Amino acid sequence: MTEHVSRRLVLVRHAKSDWPEVYDHERPLAAVGRRAAPAVGTWLREHDVVPDLVVCSTARRVRETWDLIAGTLGGLPEVQFDERVYDAEVPELLEVVHELPDHAVTAMLVGHNPGFHELATTLAGSAEDDALERVTRSSRPPRSRCSPTPDRGPRSVPAPPCSPTSQCPAARSGGTWRTRGLVLGP
Repeated sequence: MTEHVSRRLVLVRHAKSDWPEVYDHERPLAAVGRRAAPAVGTWLREHDVVPDLVVCSTARRVRETWDLIAGTLGGLPEVQFDERVYDAEVPELLEVVHELPDHAVTAMLVGHNPGFHELATTLAGSAEDDALERVTRSSRPPRSRCSPTPDRGPRSVPAPPCSPTSQCPAARSGGTWRTRGLVLGP
């Protein structure tokens, strides 16, 4: 018999970036973003949402955001930089989620909107509580964090064109991700 392990997926959009005349991929954080990013790590640590594995976009602003978050976590998880997360849409992000190893009980993706907001909305759409409403009414989606907790089993997340409550054919096996544990803040 397979033991059930509850997992958590945390989505963090990069902190506020600057707009110098450089390629988009090389944009740095703005001063306000450098001041705000450590608060995310502090919040995660204080709420016992410290990831085992972090997958980051390769964009400079995301790498800088992660470095500032990591400095406040109290421990360093395994980190992977994945170019697929840069400028990704829901199908690409779900592909990354499907590939998360089973040992990652709490996994965190650090990347970009609108893809992250759309992924949060897709995952929350299958929730049994008010998770979708909380994601869509968020007045600050760039600074919100979504932490869906899977309903059961290994990674299995609905993806378009699947309905929000169906299993995506590309999923490995097990239950669908649910968002009963949705975390939004600050």
